[in-house]
Amino acid sequence: MTMRDLGLTVMRGVTGGLMAGHGAQKLFGAFEGPGLQGTAGFMEMLGLRPGRLWGTAAALSEFGGGTLTALGLLHPLGPIGTLSAMTMATAKAHWGKPIWVASGGAEVPVLYGAVAVGLMLTGPGEYSIDEALGITLPTSLTALALLGAGAMIGYGIPGSLYIVGCTAYAAVRAVDAQRGVTVAVSAAAGGVGSVVVQLLVLRGAHVLGIASPRNDAWLTEHGATPVPYGDGLADRLTAAAPQGIDAFIDCFGPDYVQLAVDLGIAPRRIETIAAFQKAQELGAKSEGSVSASTTKVLTEIADLAASGAIEIPIAATYPLDRVADAFAQLERRQTHGKIVLIP
Repeated sequence: MTMRDLGLTVMRGVTGGLMAGHGAQKLFGAFEGPGLQGTAGFMEMLGLRPGRLWGTAAALSEFGGGTLTALGLLHPLGPIGTLSAMTMATAKAHWGKPIWVASGGAEVPVLYGAVAVGLMLTGPGEYSIDEALGITLPTSLTALALLGAGAMIGYGIPGSLYIVGCTAYAAVRAVDAQRGVTVAVSAAAGGVGSVVVQLLVLRGAHVLGIASPRNDAWLTEHGATPVPYGDGLADRLTAAAPQGIDAFIDCFGPDYVQLAVDLGIAPRRIETIAAFQKAQELGAKSEGSVSASTTKVLTEIADLAASGAIEIPIAATYPLDRVADAFAQLERRQTHGKIVLIP
């Protein structure tokens, strides 16, 4: 026994076991997950039909990849599955936010992805089924798996792809948005924010969309009142809603949670998807996607998208060899919608 092989076994077991659990949520509905029906519904919402086929592929990328990683079997197929899922989770759900998990950033998926890359480079170690049975995959099969993972990333099928819709739904539900109330939304033209705006408008709320002036036209077309961010924002919000603001949904960071409190909004009507520590400090909410990750919610979101009641804006598409350019655009924090990588 060597410390190197023991360390690889620990990494494989923990990373693979947790990843398999994520996949089980989507595939079997385990651990209060959405199940295959809910996952398939979200695939349909994104125009990926048949949804059940794509939903199964997404779930298997996590469940199968995690299981193979934990067992050290058919290496490197397991880490490839993990890396593809975490790459998309990072790009779709966390980009444009501070890296730390307390701010809604990509700390966790980046860590998973880094471990997956490390295992791909080192191999599964001595204490693995591959080592015990003398299994070595042909290079051609490994290359095919990498191409398949690239295709999944390009088509926008991460293991946790449904998080955008569920996060938006949970945020709207958290502030109890009813017809006639006024709700301010920060980062209102972003990937999650744009869906939040549309769900609020469908409920009959008066929406103040905080975003760059370049997004004024889109916000107006979708029933929101655009309010430019920057210095003097509190005054502009007050002018846009002289009768007061009833609720605030933050899709960007802690400064907006503080602003909501300063505007006199009750903490129970303040929801953030990005500033968890600040929410705890001020007594605001941070429901997250888990509370809305159910078959019923996913089906409802899918039906809204299929009927044209809401849309999922795509900010830009990039080939994989221009991933640095995609990240650069995201870092500017002025994207309207999601950025998609295409193989």
